[in-house]
Amino acid sequence: RDSGARALVLKALLKTQGEDVNARAAMVFVGLLIVATRTGTVRSCTDVYKAFAKAVSPESPAANRVCLLGALWTALASAGADLAGLWRNEEVREAVLVAVGPEEETDEIKSKALGALWAFTGGL
Repeated sequence: RDSGARALVLKALLKTQGEDVNARAAMVFVGLLIVATRTGTVRSCTDVYKAFAKAVSPESPAANRVCLLGALWTALASAGADLAGLWRNEEVREAVLVAVGPEEETDEIKSKALGALWAFTGGL
C-alpha cells in the first residue's frame, strides 16, 4: 500500500546492481505482484504490473530478467499465489510469453520463463 516503498523497489529493479541485490529486489517485487493479485488491489497497483513487464523486457539487463523470472517461478509454485489472477494480467502474461519466444537468445532467461509458464499451468 505504500507507494513510496513500491517506487524504491521498482527503481532498484530497473538498474543493474550486484547479483545479491537484484535477487532480493526481485523477490520483493514479485511478492508485490502476488499480494496485489490476491487482495484484489490490481487496479491500484497497475504501476507494479507495468514495471514488471518493463523490467523483464528484452531491453532490460539480462541479470535483472533472470532474477525476476526466477522469482516469479518460485512465487507461482507457492500455495499463496493466485495463478489464474496473475495469468489474466496482460502485462505479466505477455512478459512471460515474450521471454519464452523464439527471439529470446539467453538460455537462462528462457529457462526461468519456461519454469514460470509451467507453474502457471497449475492454476489454469
